[in-house]
Amino acid sequence: MKPEDMNLSLGYLLDGEEHGIYSTEGRVEGYTPEDAEVHNKLLSQAEIEGMDHAEIGQGCLFYVAKNDQIQTWIGEPIGETVSVISKSHKRYVYTVKHGDRTFVGTFAPEDPLDTFIFMERTA
Repeated sequence: MKPEDMNLSLGYLLDGEEHGIYSTEGRVEGYTPEDAEVHNKLLSQAEIEGMDHAEIGQGCLFYVAKNDQIQTWIGEPIGETVSVISKSHKRYVYTVKHGDRTFVGTFAPEDPLDTFIFMERTA
């Protein structure tokens, strides 16, 4: 699929090395690994900048790193993790400060494939 033929917004792109560049829709023609890297960096920055404009109740999907840092898919931290509270051994509540805004999300670490977390603005 060529970029000009795509009728969608590209999320993060994966460099499949000798197999090409992939989006969630499949292989994407016309992108080099360098293009994918630049695209992913710009998307990551846009997600972080979007937090500056989030209203109460709005948020975005991010990822939990092994050090309890909340980050974008390419590993950029979204703010300072100020607390991690265990509601039980099955769910954790993360609070992140991004500038003067507070975002909260829950995470279930018992599922090894579930490393994403929706961070919602609460204050």
